[in-house]
Amino acid sequence: MQLRCEAVRALGAMGELGVPHIEVVLAAIAHGRRTPQHLHTIRVALDALGSMGPNARFHAAEFAPLLRHRQPTVRACTVRALGLTHARSYLPAMVALLRDDSDVAVRASAVDALVRQYIRLTPQLALTLHVVRVLYLRWRWLL
Repeated sequence: MQLRCEAVRALGAMGELGVPHIEVVLAAIAHGRRTPQHLHTIRVALDALGSMGPNARFHAAEFAPLLRHRQPTVRACTVRALGLTHARSYLPAMVALLRDDSDVAVRASAVDALVRQYIRLTPQLALTLHVVRVLYLRWRWLL
């Protein structure tokens, strides 16, 4: 398990250069889905897919079903990966998560993903988004 995670993490660190080896990352997700104790592997693989950027969106159909995973951290990582890969065909699913998910971290990740779909983030805008997210997480009970 540790070796698989490190290999996937290394592919993610390669960014877009890791896309030709995306099958390894998708295999790690498939392995993690078969064995529930390997949630860490799934999270690392989803982060790697997000790091690969827009070229990974062509494989979004293979990891998008994780939006319905029972673990909130997996759902949050999935929506973040979809946002980073600019998989616009999953916008309705992201909006549904933002509207209906019971976990605050998942909803916050959905906000990040939706913003990334429409706005090219500059450092100032990324900081503003981070501040808005923190305020939402702290003061959501007022809404």
